[in-house]
Amino acid sequence: MNPYFATRTVVTEEGCWEWRLSRGAAGYGQATVRSRYKRPVGAHRLSYEMHVGPIPDGLTVDHWCFNPPCVNPEHLRLLTLSENASHQLDSYKTHCIRGHEFTSENTRFKDYGNGRRECRTCHRERERAAWTRRMEGVPRKGQARGERAGRAVLTESAVIAIRRRRADGETVSGLAREYGVSRGAIQSIVKGLTWAHIPAEVKA
Repeated sequence: MNPYFATRTVVTEEGCWEWRLSRGAAGYGQATVRSRYKRPVGAHRLSYEMHVGPIPDGLTVDHWCFNPPCVNPEHLRLLTLSENASHQLDSYKTHCIRGHEFTSENTRFKDYGNGRRECRTCHRERERAAWTRRMEGVPRKGQARGERAGRAVLTESAVIAIRRRRADGETVSGLAREYGVSRGAIQSIVKGLTWAHIPAEVKA
């Protein structure tokens, strides 16, 4: 990613680079840079030119991800105006980018971004994958875990000791009092719901 966009976008789970700054009425990012346009330019057009190449006259930059603020060049392509209009009227109104049909039961509307539609099937799959990652102790990108987490009360050595002592028969209440945490926190540690990144061999 070009450094210019790295500081002005946020990457979504769908792989979109969503523009965080000014957006137009249709949701497209607006980049205020000096360019041949002599005015604010569509962030997606600027991204295409910086990552791919010039935009020939008569062509427009289309989002195959149907996400107007996205500037990921892999989600952009060149189409004629008629092709772009056909793409919007046909593909966008019938199926999501993964081929699921937009029916009344399979469509949800987000609370931001001009009411952009989202496929419920894809949303459920992302939620399920995120839940699995949490249960397996896989942190989100850039997320601190264990002792590095800002609100961490315990240390990894304390967690290992808690699991071993509980396995040896000590009570949850006694461990909670000793370590200054709640009974629920002790139970979650013992079950591996929290501090799940600690190897299984040291779990109770």
